[in-house]
Amino acid sequence: VKKIILVITIPIGLLVIGFLGLVGWYTWQLSQGTPETKLSIISEFDSTAFSAIAGASKQTTIVPNPELYIRPHNPRFGVPSAPITIIAFIDFECPYCRRAFTDFEAIREKYSPIVQVIFKHFPLSSVHPNAVPAAIAAQCAAEQNLFWEYYGELFASSVLSTASYTTYAERIGIKTSQFQTCQASTNTERLISQDVQDGITIGVRGTPSYLVNGILIEGVITETNWDRIILELFNQNNE
Repeated sequence: VKKIILVITIPIGLLVIGFLGLVGWYTWQLSQGTPETKLSIISEFDSTAFSAIAGASKQTTIVPNPELYIRPHNPRFGVPSAPITIIAFIDFECPYCRRAFTDFEAIREKYSPIVQVIFKHFPLSSVHPNAVPAAIAAQCAAEQNLFWEYYGELFASSVLSTASYTTYAERIGIKTSQFQTCQASTNTERLISQDVQDGITIGVRGTPSYLVNGILIEGVITETNWDRIILELFNQNNE
């Protein structure tokens, strides 16, 4: 009987020790590891929508001074004086971002008088190999003040490739030579990395994620829930 107990308990004990060690390693890497390691870890988690404002039960994450994460290179839509600011963290190869695109576009247009949208890149390169090149191409479109048009082209198409990035650029009137020079620049990739680091600092775990007046909301948000979120925040600002 003792032998049987040992045969059962020893493997279980080893599994428990291994699990605790793995948890410890993940915890240490998330607190002390490089941005690349952190991003590799957080990209393993699926993005699921949650927001106390939208009626979900998960704890709300509040980010103080969200304006600190708005960089000069970040594309903007709307007026800076708008009472509501949405900072969107997006991966162009993320299926959840593609699913969220139509509803987010609808609210971006609908609430333009009271909402400004700030776009930030958050390519999960460990699972989406085309995400960084797509982000670089989009940032190069922003250099010619055609970001939102290019953003629409990327999500309207299912193809992300070196050739397609130039095709989309030509389609909306981007100057090809300047566009390709920008794509080859290490500075462009540095700007993408800055956005990723900002997202990690804020606590972004996946895409799409939105920082709405300092409240972190993750996942695919329907137009109906966006209506609720925006109108509630607008009413709070006018109380």
